[in-house]
Amino acid sequence: MPIPASHPAPSVSREELRAKMRVGTVRLVDVLPRDSFLGGHIPGALHLPLGDIPLRARQVLPDLDTEIIAYCGGNT
Repeated sequence: MPIPASHPAPSVSREELRAKMRVGTVRLVDVLPRDSFLGGHIPGALHLPLGDIPLRARQVLPDLDTEIIAYCGGNT
């Protein structure tokens, strides 16, 4: 179910993310620009820049049953 634009996106702790990635129940997506992604990203993350999401999301994220966690930097 989509989250309304006026509602803040839920957050995931590092521990939760690590656990989900370990068992393969999540697809991690880096939405930063290409240069930022190439400069460093979480191993295993898919690169899908924010502006490309409307055009490419269905193509690169075809499994609608897999949880998607997007990140764009911020606090580390």
